[in-house]
Formats: sequence, C-alpha cells, structure tokens
Amino acid sequence: MENLKSILESNGVDPRFETYYQQALKKLEVYCNTFRLMGTQKETPRYSQLFLEENDKGYILRLKSTVSSVQYNVCEFIEETEFDEYYFNDNSWSTWKEIRTQYLLENHPTINAY
Repeated sequence: MENLKSILESNGVDPRFETYYQQALKKLEVYCNTFRLMGTQKETPRYSQLFLEENDKGYILRLKSTVSSVQYNVCEFIEETEFDEYYFNDNSWSTWKEIRTQYLLENHPTINAY
C-alpha cells in the first residue's frame, strides 16, 4: 500500500511498527480473497481489527473480525519489550481502520469498505 507510511506518520505511529502493519496487510489480502470466494456479509473484512494477545511466550498479533470468528495470526511470539500493549489494544483501532478502509477501496472495490 503506497500511502501506508503517510497514514502511520499522520497518526503518530512509531516507525518501528510499520513492519507489523505491512504483515497485517498481507493477512488482510488473504482475508479479502477468502471472503470473495466463500464469505458471508457478516464475515466481511471491513469488520477486521488488530488485537495483541498475551500468551506464555510473549504476545501474538492477530487480525480478527469484530463480529465473527474469522481470525489470522499476523505475528507470533513477539517479545514483551517490543510493544506497549496499550498501544495495540486502544490506539491502533483508529489507525488500522484508516489503513483497512484505504486498502479495501484501492485493492478490493467490490468489498464494501464502509
């Protein structure tokens, strides 16, 4: 996505998180393609969000639907020191929404982005 960096900068996101958003976009592409083949309206990628979940080895960053059971692991076993858990569970919501909406509009115009 061409304007990922500018979206992250405008939202005050630390540049070291860019790689995680890039990985999330790759999973979003998988999500979109799966949805187009066999998804229901409830499973649309427009309801996706990033979640940082703790496990016994650190954190897992997941791309999950907020209304269905669809989920994709973006990164597993992230060391605790790499993330501020608060950032990914609160502040990232609006950033991801902007990235996701722009991505859907540019790359999957047949999927309702709003």
